[in-house]
Amino acid sequence: MNKLLIFLLFFPCLLFSDFPIISEGTTEIAYLDKENKEQQHITCYEKVELDFNFNYLQCLSHGHDLKKQIHFHDELHDLYSDQLRATYTHKDGELALDQLRIYGNVCLIQKEEPDQIIAFDDLQYALADQLDYDYKNEEITLRAKQGSSVLYYDQVNNYRISAPEVLLGRSEETGKPKVDGKGKVKFVFDEEEIDKFKTHFFGKGKDFGHE
Repeated sequence: MNKLLIFLLFFPCLLFSDFPIISEGTTEIAYLDKENKEQQHITCYEKVELDFNFNYLQCLSHGHDLKKQIHFHDELHDLYSDQLRATYTHKDGELALDQLRIYGNVCLIQKEEPDQIIAFDDLQYALADQLDYDYKNEEITLRAKQGSSVLYYDQVNNYRISAPEVLLGRSEETGKPKVDGKGKVKFVFDEEEIDKFKTHFFGKGKDFGHE
């Protein structure tokens, strides 16, 4: 039976270890962003390395089991992947999440904002090979390997994008969410892409898990 190790990244940096911490088995990491009063959680079923000298957290998964992917989630996102690397900055004696990179069978589920609750819990889904999350600027870049495509689906507006790269951010003029496709962009999924969507989101998204 796998052990469960829980890291709580709530404490001042002065209390942190001077050497890397390595965990094997099931590990839960909880981080509190005191500035935004938000929590981020990471679950990993294999190796985790935490280094406070170089301000990074790394999670690895080698089994490629879609049911045991690394899972990062906060108030607005659920992210699943085979590997994860998070970098932090020091601010007022505490850690602040700076950049998050996940790769390998990346699944993204975006949820509605608390002040814009509508009838759905999950609003957008995406599949990619790599995701870079600029946490401070609220920008997400999704990338696909050569010969493949990022698949993005907005279930509310039935809006689909298939492209080598997809950027998710906010309009500087309106402050509203925006989506940009880069490279050769399609606005429809073929049958193979639909099947891929259903396979990767089975048990994750409320719609795709039941189709």
